[in-house]
Parts: sequence; C-alpha cells; structure tokens
Amino acid sequence: MAELYLRKVILDIIPERGEGKQIEDLRIRFRCEKTNESNPNGSKIEIFNLAPTTRSMVEGKNTRVKLQIGYLGVPQKSSTGLNVTGTKGNVEGVFVGNVTKAVHKVEGGEKPDIITTLEVADGGNRFRNARLDKGYPPNTNLQQVYDDLIQELGLGKGAIKGIPDKQYSNGLTLSGLVRDHLDTLSKANKLEWSIQDETLQIIPQQEGATTSFVDLNPDTGLIGSPSKTDKGVEFNSLIQPKLRPGALVKLTSRFVTGTFKVRKVVHEGDSHQGDFLSKCEATK
Repeated sequence: MAELYLRKVILDIIPERGEGKQIEDLRIRFRCEKTNESNPNGSKIEIFNLAPTTRSMVEGKNTRVKLQIGYLGVPQKSSTGLNVTGTKGNVEGVFVGNVTKAVHKVEGGEKPDIITTLEVADGGNRFRNARLDKGYPPNTNLQQVYDDLIQELGLGKGAIKGIPDKQYSNGLTLSGLVRDHLDTLSKANKLEWSIQDETLQIIPQQEGATTSFVDLNPDTGLIGSPSKTDKGVEFNSLIQPKLRPGALVKLTSRFVTGTFKVRKVVHEGDSHQGDFLSKCEATK
C-alpha cells in the first residue's frame, strides 16, 4: 500500500476559556467517521505523551478540538509506483467538535507511553440542547422557518440550498428540539441535513453540496478499484480531507468510472506509521 511521505497531523485544543494549545510533533492516531445523517459525526483521537497541563486542558468542560491532516509535500515513489507530490503546508481541517470523553492510560514496557484518548462529537452540544418553540401565522414561508431553526441551532452555515419556495397557508406551530424539527421538515421536502465541522449543511437528497468535485484516480490517490454496491460504490484513497459527506467525487478506474455523491467517509491514520486512508461510501 502506498504511503505518503512526510504526512502531517495537527491537533488544536480549544478550551472554553483561556489560551489553547496546538499539538503537531507528538504521535497522534485518529479515526474520524462522517456521514450525511443528522446524528453528530464522531471521532476518536489518541495523543501520545501529552504534558500534564495539556492532559488537564482536554478534560475541561466544553473543550473543543480541531484535527488537521495532510502532507508536507516532498515527492516520493511508492511501492505501487504512485508519484506523490504536494505543496508545503498542504494541511486541511478534517474534524472539529466537542470533547465528550477523555481517558489517559499507560502502555508499554521499559519506556511506557501515556496515551490520551479523546472521544469527540461534531456540534454535539448544540445538537442535544437547541430548541425552538414558536407559532407561525398563516402564509409563513418555509424559508423563514428554516432561518429560525438555523439561528437557534447556533452553528455556522455550510452548504444550504434547495429549500422549496412554499408557504403554510394555515400557519405552523413548532415546539421541541431543533434537531427533531429539522428531521421532520427535511424528510417532507426531500432534503438531507447534517452537521459538518460545526456548520449546518442542508442539501437536496439527490444533489451534491457544491457543483465542484474531487477528481480521484490512481494518479491522485485512489487505491485499488472501487467496489459496486446496491446504493453506489465503496472505495479507498490516500487521505483526502475534501472527501466529506455531500461532496461530489469523480472516480476513474478500470472497472468503475463516473461521478458520485459521498454519503460516508472514514478518515483513519497515524502521524508516525501505518495506514493514512480515506474510506468512502458514495451514491450515484
């Protein structure tokens, strides 16, 4: 399997108050799972040998983290013949979220490591707690209802498109959690909503988040050949932060060629050794 030369992993630790900390020289392992579903995306991040003060920081209430991954860009000829070339500083954010659990353990023999394992949820606090209780008069436009839900959710705006131009002639009453309202309205209007890197994404079920696409073939990181499934395809590539739910990907391989919409992606790797992969499921 091809490995990129000079892979880079950076973790920003962002406490609720006070100055944060950036980790970029320690060993970091990660598994980030992102889908187009409304439940928050999750990530497991392991950091080796944090300083005691930083271990305390990640345990703080409402601490957030931002994971960035990529390559420093020195060309290398891999065992598969793939030429990998990038640009210095080619590192992109791949996951942002709230730390929901932090555990420290000691592993190893003569020179043991202290491994801090973080469980992280993307937008989890707002997903759990945001509410909207409001009555709307007759002829309220659906866009207004979505605008209020977006405001109450309190996250940034990602790709938001495809909301039908329709009115509620008899008015509308909403009472409860924002996530439940979004589920009901989106299903009724053939939309899908999700939280991606602390931004709200709302797009039509049959469309991508943008019209641009990730061009993926054996020369740009595709590993092996995609497998056809009942819903579309599954494929692996060298880590590509731009592969995210709702993104369009143009696949070119011996057995599968076409443009697909990413439904699920797992970014998985280790800053120091082993795999450094994006594993995707996509639909036509």
